[in-house]
Amino acid sequence: SVMTDTTTMTAEASRTVVSGCTDLGGAVESLVDSADAVSAFTTAISEVAKVPASYVENVVFTPGSTCGGRRLDARRLQTTGTVTYDLVFPASLGAAGSQAAAQQAIADLSTATVESVSSAFTEAIATYDSLSGVTVTVESVAAPVITESGGTSPEPTEPPTTTEGGDEGPPDAACHSGLAFGVLATLVGHMM
Repeated sequence: SVMTDTTTMTAEASRTVVSGCTDLGGAVESLVDSADAVSAFTTAISEVAKVPASYVENVVFTPGSTCGGRRLDARRLQTTGTVTYDLVFPASLGAAGSQAAAQQAIADLSTATVESVSSAFTEAIATYDSLSGVTVTVESVAAPVITESGGTSPEPTEPPTTTEGGDEGPPDAACHSGLAFGVLATLVGHMM
């Protein structure tokens, strides 16, 4: 069935989309409808995710909302709004390529600290005159999720074990150690 799936996929469907949400504090309302604010966040999130800025789409600032869900940062949040975004990994990378790139970006964003995202965003904001005097802080960084993947509905599971080869490790190692132990026991037996 995997074979038929691949052949029936359209080029458009093989792109991978990762959607994220970041809780913000401060003057979120001043970022709404600001093209510069969108550019600033685009720059910041692309740096943290280590992807080209052109992959960042649909950046939306929403005052008065929170991302909800599991928080990576346990301290009490002073959230005044959110920014949501999509990272779109193009079909030109190939279905497997766009998914691999998406997984890597998710890993980078999942390990990013609130401070690193906040400083990247603050630095980016500082480059725009229209945003001078605007203070916005990043309150929490939720790990983004794949919302569209190669035309299939995303599986919220671990990456396939084939990429890690972890499955073959343990039984193999057990065989070797068993063998070594057998040889050792034989040697010891002879010595006595």
